[in-house]
Amino acid sequence: MSDVDLVIVGAGAAGLAAGLAARAGGLRVALVEASGRIGGRAFTDRTSLKSGPFDIGCHWMHDASENPFAALALSRGVPHRNSAHPGRMPHWLSIEGRIADAGERDACADYYAESFGAFEAAGARGEDVTGLSVIDATSPYYPLFRGWCSAIYGVAPEKISTGDVAAIWETPENWPVETGYGQLIADSLGDQPITLDCAVHHIDRRAARVRVETSQGVIQADHVIVAVSSTVLAEQAIRFTPALPADVMSALEAVPLGHAERVGIALSHKIDGLGDHRAGHMLTGAGDEIGLMIHEFDRAELTGYLSGDLARDLGKEGRDAVFAACRNALVHVFGSDIEKQITGWTASQWSGDPLIRGAYSHALPGQAHKRPRLAEPVDERLILAGEATHPTRFASAHGAAMSGLRAASQVMARHSHTSVPG
Repeated sequence: MSDVDLVIVGAGAAGLAAGLAARAGGLRVALVEASGRIGGRAFTDRTSLKSGPFDIGCHWMHDASENPFAALALSRGVPHRNSAHPGRMPHWLSIEGRIADAGERDACADYYAESFGAFEAAGARGEDVTGLSVIDATSPYYPLFRGWCSAIYGVAPEKISTGDVAAIWETPENWPVETGYGQLIADSLGDQPITLDCAVHHIDRRAARVRVETSQGVIQADHVIVAVSSTVLAEQAIRFTPALPADVMSALEAVPLGHAERVGIALSHKIDGLGDHRAGHMLTGAGDEIGLMIHEFDRAELTGYLSGDLARDLGKEGRDAVFAACRNALVHVFGSDIEKQITGWTASQWSGDPLIRGAYSHALPGQAHKRPRLAEPVDERLILAGEATHPTRFASAHGAAMSGLRAASQVMARHSHTSVPG
């Protein structure tokens, strides 16, 4: 479509939700996606592991009691785990190849709880400071917490904004989807016309109609929703004429993507003595923490979770490097025989993907107050969407979808106001 009411750039959860809403509202929509698939950071690999589908991206339906995707999963009978996460984390702990005892696990869990509580307390006091400044970094469990904190927020404590921690709205439920959260999102939102392999290079708003220049030609529209990552926009991978306003650029730069990579490892059989659906943390000899979800959904499968600077560096090297780091950590703990049990693997490389460039957004310390600007229209014809633009549900797939609905609503209100009947 070369002449439409609305162009949506990006077919992740935000763009897909915006597309459905705008079409339902009667708008002519062109939804374009630079990659060869839909979903963005929500993607389920259904072929690499014999043990079953594996979420390369988002996996947990966070805030399930208020998450629209959880309602869809329930209404459609999509298999998922909707019981509480068992106990405090970590449920299993390895320190430099040694399996920790129950006392060490409890002490580590106490330190985790105290540190996360300190983040929240500082934010509640109105302090937007680094997370590192409010915790005890001399604890022997700090190296483990550094990695686990990075898994939660995408960055280590020195890059955490306590103001951002205070802003996020969460409920206790976190439900993993057995058949894949990415697949649920694709099935729920993907049944609409989408042009794939269509990269947008330039958005020109100088004329009466917006000119969107893509790798497959030019589209003219009255309005544009841009639903790509904050880092992609901050690094100016898409050119805007006129340029994005200074306050918008400042807000984008204030909420870059952190880094996290997921590794799925299928085994010939489950590892004895570890139990099912347990969260383990491994501290490697190099001082890196690697998370481990053990035998989820009763599968002979392990999920490795690399985060922060480690994920950034390995993600840029590629999937093989991400997998190798996880495999080497497992060998250090379980011995070389574990390699013989591996029947397949898959891994993400979000940090090395030029269309995304990271995992999920986080505010820089002292900058959390800038995020809400991204939920406001850039101008009368340009609106941003995506998880980074949601003031309270950022870093989540449902927050991204909600931002898409908000953006579509803003466009429809403006379109209705400016349209001439007849």
